[in-house]
Amino acid sequence: LLNGALVHLVFTNAFPERIHLQMSVNGVKDLSANATNNFPVHFTYFVPAQNDVVIDELMADPAPLAGLPDAEWLELRNTTSFDINLQDWRMGKVTGQSAPMPAYMLQADSLVIVCTTSAAASLSAFGPTIAVAGFPGLNNTGDLVYLLSPNGTIIHSVNYTDEWYQNELKKEGGWSLEMSDTGNPCGGAANWKASTDNSGGTPGKLNSNNTVNPDQTDPALLHAYATDSVHIVLVFDEGLDSVKASNPAAYVVSDGIGIPLSATALPPLFNRVGILLANPLLRNKIYSVSVTAITDCV
Repeated sequence: LLNGALVHLVFTNAFPERIHLQMSVNGVKDLSANATNNFPVHFTYFVPAQNDVVIDELMADPAPLAGLPDAEWLELRNTTSFDINLQDWRMGKVTGQSAPMPAYMLQADSLVIVCTTSAAASLSAFGPTIAVAGFPGLNNTGDLVYLLSPNGTIIHSVNYTDEWYQNELKKEGGWSLEMSDTGNPCGGAANWKASTDNSGGTPGKLNSNNTVNPDQTDPALLHAYATDSVHIVLVFDEGLDSVKASNPAAYVVSDGIGIPLSATALPPLFNRVGILLANPLLRNKIYSVSVTAITDCV
């Protein structure tokens, strides 16, 4: 059946992304001939990108209990000024992905707890909570966990170890790991530490270690290796801006090889770039590669 209250509008020009837009509605009448008069409608065209939502706290080893429920969980933070619907987003690890998340509007600069279905009731007492079937188990000593948007983009990833606690007692269990500065989402060990909250963590509220901890260091190319005669993998010391890192013109290989045909920032950490060469490498010959105009994720 047709929905008389629904109107589809098609525009010639594409909407600009990440800008709050307003449309006025005039002269539209209902079935009783009541007409709108300069009625404003606000909307935004927004496609979530890398680090728009970050994993800013995680409980990998809840026992022995310090004051929080005996459950593993993650906390997500929307770092943008736009609301983001988490419907069909997933959590993942190398071993697999969770089921899709239910519809949930994560408001601008707000938090939500993500956990197993069985833990949702106890954790919802601390703040908004999303229960996810197949929530990935978090290894006590370290793991790589990532957040995936519905279009298959890895929005954020964390490759933690128990050394990130920076506390020998707390790494034995009962305490969460907190990100200190969400403006530095790829800071790794330098931007994470054990919670200092007496309960063992801060699910649903601002992290106890919240502070300004900017990344002021340029990314460095650590090494490169050829996987065959036309493919090279470049390894950097931190996560990169995946768009700039995927620009082939940023790379030049010596000895006449030149600029590659393509470059791809490799998920989930985006600290590696794969390049495809137009000309093959010779065996047993040492080459050099130079990199320009590459930035880290901040």
